[in-house]
Amino acid sequence: MLPKFFKSQNSLTRTTIIKMGIRIAMIIIAVTVISYWHIISNLELQVVEQLNKYITERGQRESSLFILSEDNHVIYKEEFISQLKRMGNDVPRERFNKIFQAQKDGTMRMHPQFFNGFKQPDSGVLIKGLTGFIGQNLTITDEIIQRIIITFDMLTRFSPAWAAWQDRFPNLYVSMPENILLEYWIGTPWGLDAPADIKLGDEVWVAVADKKHNPTRETVWTAVYHDTVAKDWMVSCATPIDVNGQHLITIGHDILLNKLFEHTINDHLEGTYNIIFQQDGRLIAHPNQMEVIQASGGNLYIQKSQDQNLINIFERVTQRPAGQIVVENSKDDELLAISKIEGPDWYFVTVYPKSLMANLAFKTASFILFLGLISLLIEITVLFFVLRRQIAQPLQEFIEATQKIAGRNFSVEATQHLPLSRCDEIGELAQSFNAMAGQLKTSFDTLDAKVIERTAQLNDKIEELTQTRQELIQSEKMAALGQLVAGIAHEVNTPLGAIRSSAETLTNNLKQTLAQFPKLFEVLTMAQQKTFFDLLEHSLQNKVILTVKEKRAAKKTLIAELKQCGIANPRAFTDTFISLGIYAVVEQYLPLLQDVNSEFVFEIAYKLSTLTRSTENITMAVERASKVIFALKTFARYDQGGEKTRASLQEGLETVLTLYHNQIKQGIELIKEYTDLPPIQCYPDELNQVWTNILHNALQAMDYKGTLKVAISQQDNYAIVAITDSGQGIPYEIKEQIFTPFFTTKAAGEGSGLGLDIVKKIVDKHDGKIEVDSQVGKGTTFSVWLPV
Repeated sequence: MLPKFFKSQNSLTRTTIIKMGIRIAMIIIAVTVISYWHIISNLELQVVEQLNKYITERGQRESSLFILSEDNHVIYKEEFISQLKRMGNDVPRERFNKIFQAQKDGTMRMHPQFFNGFKQPDSGVLIKGLTGFIGQNLTITDEIIQRIIITFDMLTRFSPAWAAWQDRFPNLYVSMPENILLEYWIGTPWGLDAPADIKLGDEVWVAVADKKHNPTRETVWTAVYHDTVAKDWMVSCATPIDVNGQHLITIGHDILLNKLFEHTINDHLEGTYNIIFQQDGRLIAHPNQMEVIQASGGNLYIQKSQDQNLINIFERVTQRPAGQIVVENSKDDELLAISKIEGPDWYFVTVYPKSLMANLAFKTASFILFLGLISLLIEITVLFFVLRRQIAQPLQEFIEATQKIAGRNFSVEATQHLPLSRCDEIGELAQSFNAMAGQLKTSFDTLDAKVIERTAQLNDKIEELTQTRQELIQSEKMAALGQLVAGIAHEVNTPLGAIRSSAETLTNNLKQTLAQFPKLFEVLTMAQQKTFFDLLEHSLQNKVILTVKEKRAAKKTLIAELKQCGIANPRAFTDTFISLGIYAVVEQYLPLLQDVNSEFVFEIAYKLSTLTRSTENITMAVERASKVIFALKTFARYDQGGEKTRASLQEGLETVLTLYHNQIKQGIELIKEYTDLPPIQCYPDELNQVWTNILHNALQAMDYKGTLKVAISQQDNYAIVAITDSGQGIPYEIKEQIFTPFFTTKAAGEGSGLGLDIVKKIVDKHDGKIEVDSQVGKGTTFSVWLPV
């Protein structure tokens, strides 16, 4: 439990601790913010360095397979040229005839045993997967046989080593310009199944290396494609071998890209992702675009995509300064680490969102802030105990001593607890206080006589002041009551006036009318009595309100009709008939008109109708006053429970409209269009504030003249309350600012500029939205969407 001196709102200890705590907290927050930006700056340098190292190593790793492929081609090329020279003029036609068989379709194909498996004569190693194809009607020269036999022997030598890379290099093939192909591909008898009329020069993996498409005669790579045989993504590497300007063969093999794609998509720094694309913009690998890439057959160009982020990355990578490895994509707040995959010369890019740095910096800064706050609590606790012992407790002793002296207790006990022994300022104060107490005792003793003398005078003055004080309190109470009455007087006075007027009418006419009832029943027959009561019922059901012009015309028509019916003095009845509302059905009441006591009968009917309408007026006025008071009571209530309750939107709107009835009835046409909606979960008192602010603005916008429409409807899972005014509308240039706090177009002192800001915050609190549709010169509609 806290000491008494700390509980006080104005306690020195409490005030000091709060002020010190606020200042220290501000310093901690400032240090945290500075730390955050310092960490961000250092992190960016570290991240750039890390990305430099990572992307360089990653590029080398992903390039290794392609470099190995090109190195294998170099070895193959050198070995082929060497064997061609060693063969000289030797033509192994007999071996050729054992390997190839002529087919009925005009082609020559390698014997199936070489695909199914055969043992090398010299090593005994089992070789599988060899097939060969020679196009139709080709004349087999000695030079062609030499190339075919050398290729066959090299394939049998290279195949065992190639089999170890089956998951990456599925095949090795050698094509010749004469429409000849020898291939090693386990499980795929390409040479046995190839169509007889195939033109190898038309295939992209052959044409890419011919002199037309590869004038430099270097190793080349095809674009990425999805192979229907291997059922996988692959790229082909082709190296032409020319001797003395003559194209002899082209070495080629395919590289499966499934593992490269897996590494690219799954092997990445935390929070980053990797992509691969060609220099021409064709996307090769992307964690979110693989299905699209496959659907396009490997021809998804970044420049033509709808992905703006991907286009920004491509532009920054291709337009970066030479040698720069890490660049910033400021448009998307990213860092791009760039490397080249040697061989096909693809871009390998690691995308690093800068938000990762911000999150890490935020976590570190949060930890610093947490430690700072813990330190603040410890410091405040220590400061509290120091202040309590050194300042607060001595001050409390001074207060108690002061209270005792104020009670004229000048004994030793009054000052015995003061810290007289302390050598600091508090001790000096205690000694001075003790001396002052002694002087006060002497002074009080001297003054006692004078006090007694003036007590009588003071009592008179006190009595006078007390009376004045009571009058001031009463005056304040009356002023407060006046403000309350002034707020509701106008709306309540109107029904009260109606009640008073109707009561006077009842008081003045009721007794006289009741006294005339016996005579009425004497002069009327039973049939006439029935007609009399029908007249009263018809009068009460037909309340007529006519303009002066309409009343004059009705009188003229009524006089003419009564004359036709033979009534001697028609003008005596016109005002009564019009007041009773029966001027249009005179013929129904001719039996009463033709009676000798007709004037007396209709006078009684008029008085009874007036009395009945007076009671109805009193009932309506009471209901109106009760409705206003209930609306005021409902509107004034504010539920601070903080919980949503089920409430009717229509009832809330009606409450607010009731409070604004006096402003609306003067010159505004009110249109209500309510859809029957069940109650919704909401904060009803806050929604009443929304309707109040919008309606208040609407009435002011119309200058309290025009048409006001309030509609409730439902669309999907939303209830929509639309309030439309016929004012001058909101200019387009300020429409976007109307929900900005403190923005107002009213004159100084007429508006705070917070009304619509409060409206939006309340609607947002309900997970709803507010829309504004305004046309200058025509009006404005505010639509509030609330989830049902």
